[in-house]
Amino acid sequence: MNSFKLKVFKPVILIIFSLILFSFVFLGFQSSPSKEVTHLRITTSFPLLRLIGKEINVSMMKDTIDVFFYKSTVLYYLPYIQQDQFGDSLQLEKRKHSYFIYHKDSSNGHLFKYQEDSINSIKINADSFLTARGHYGTEFYLNDSCILIETSFENNNIEIEKYYNKNNVSNLFYHDSIYLYFDKMLFDINLSISKSIDKLKLKKLGKVRLIYNAKFDNLNKIMLPKREMYYEVQRIENENPQVIIDFIDKLNKAINLQLAKK
Repeated sequence: MNSFKLKVFKPVILIIFSLILFSFVFLGFQSSPSKEVTHLRITTSFPLLRLIGKEINVSMMKDTIDVFFYKSTVLYYLPYIQQDQFGDSLQLEKRKHSYFIYHKDSSNGHLFKYQEDSINSIKINADSFLTARGHYGTEFYLNDSCILIETSFENNNIEIEKYYNKNNVSNLFYHDSIYLYFDKMLFDINLSISKSIDKLKLKKLGKVRLIYNAKFDNLNKIMLPKREMYYEVQRIENENPQVIIDFIDKLNKAINLQLAKK
């Protein structure tokens, strides 16, 4: 009897074990939302010069754009300032976002102009809009006047090359030095600060700093202070990628509904 029972239950045990093993393998190869969504942050910072009395005051202007890649969809979070006026003088400023979404195989995208409105959109040519607003097509170059003076490493992922511009003697508005930051974390990203430098160096450029030394402006008889501007692309860890996936689905549904009404 015992041997008979074993013959009956061995295949059952084997099947159950196989199902459990298959479940672990299947779940292990499932893509997590964090791997499906890539989050990049584009930051530009540039100096604003203002004449106050007989001196130049320098303040920094910064613009930040978040870009999300999910499958074949690209979503841009584009900041804008909403001013709410109360009475004659009191104004309340709120930082908000427009949304621009497009598919990689399409030449057009859709702009949702206001943060509160995720239903109505405007169809726009993607290249034209992103060139004007999304820093698309930004390009930096290294010419023969740029001399490499130092190479250093910030951590395991960042390599820094510092260049001096030997020809910039009298030009007030051309940089004296350029610092290039190459980021290993961006190597698989289909977005480039400078395709020419990426190709030349076989590395992914993640940040550019343009440094302007202090110089005397003979025309206006005033000293221009030292200043710099930078352009940076960072890979951001996804804290809640499912929120982005759901929002992209919501915008796509709104676009399809709009198209169906036409």
